[in-house]
Amino acid sequence: AQAQAATDASTDHVVVGTCEVRVARLGTVLTAPGVVGVRGAGRAYDGLYRLESVVHRIDLTADDTWDFTQSLTIAREGLGAITATLEAS
Repeated sequence: AQAQAATDASTDHVVVGTCEVRVARLGTVLTAPGVVGVRGAGRAYDGLYRLESVVHRIDLTADDTWDFTQSLTIAREGLGAITATLEAS
């Protein structure tokens, strides 16, 4: 059981990524845990990822407008997409 748990843990995070997105461009506020789709990263990396963590940041810009960004940490167990397309929700 311990060996299986160690094997499972070692394959949970084969692909890990971080990014920062502007909420206005994304169109939604994300919360973890969850699932997110990635596009434009190439065939090996496009697809669905587990959303491990989200850090929200709101800043006042030089022109007195607000900027809302989210820093994401995503992970999945391997390369290649398991779905042909990502559906917008």
